[in-house]
Amino acid sequence: MKKAFDIIRGTIIVLAVILIGFFALLFVPQMVNDAYLPSFRKEVLENFTLPEGSEMVEYVSSCGNSSGTGNHTDLYVAILIKSSLGEDTIKEYYKDDEHYWRTWNTARLDTTRTFGMNCMNLEFETDIDKIEGYYILEYCKSAPLSWLDIRGC
Repeated sequence: MKKAFDIIRGTIIVLAVILIGFFALLFVPQMVNDAYLPSFRKEVLENFTLPEGSEMVEYVSSCGNSSGTGNHTDLYVAILIKSSLGEDTIKEYYKDDEHYWRTWNTARLDTTRTFGMNCMNLEFETDIDKIEGYYILEYCKSAPLSWLDIRGC
């Protein structure tokens, strides 16, 4: 009887360890990537410059999948700027910034405040619905535990 009890107890312990390991594999990478996001955001904002005739309106940041492929997670910062310069001039100005990804002209977006990558939506406080002279600059880099984070969709 004692031997049967030891076998059952051992089985329960093994199953508990497997279950805890499974949940750790699901959530620990998210926590690690979220912990790295503030330092990436700080790096982007500290190195961010504005061309003449431009001003930063606001920024948003998050972790998520930037391409919809479902195989990775990125650290992501979107900066909304207002500028009297044209879209091509804005793109040319930022093209050499580290981690710069792309620019969106809000005049061509069909949205009011929500914007973001394939698997996440970020919301600006500013209404960006088809407003001339506003641009969204996206900065992106691979998260430290990119391939283990389930937010990779």
